[in-house]
Amino acid sequence: MKGADKAASAAFKAQFPSVDASGSDYGVINNFFATGGPETIVKQLIVDMEAWQLPVSEQAAGLLAVQMKTDVDAQIGDVGTNHGIYAINMNQSLDYTIAYVEFYITQTSNGLVYAFTVGLDSRWGD
Repeated sequence: MKGADKAASAAFKAQFPSVDASGSDYGVINNFFATGGPETIVKQLIVDMEAWQLPVSEQAAGLLAVQMKTDVDAQIGDVGTNHGIYAINMNQSLDYTIAYVEFYITQTSNGLVYAFTVGLDSRWGD
């Protein structure tokens, strides 16, 4: 988990060098595909972003979670990172990076280790 956290933070700095990260967090989901997984990530994103005093909506958190699940599906369980920008309004966005790896639990169950880093981009100075 700490490796994923470092990967997400490093990817954030590389992708968004002029934006300060507001925070990062990580977690593990057992039975990732059996239970869908993203609901857990959505809840964690909302709690974290509220704690980091970022404007957050269920829609924004859901987008990040679905992006992560889509990437995991596309990578077929390989280690991966991704980044994106969620526009809040014309002047602000949430810039984010995610890092993840899927792991085998049983023949019918996989787990997911994931990490994310998020920052508020006010677009001042662009």
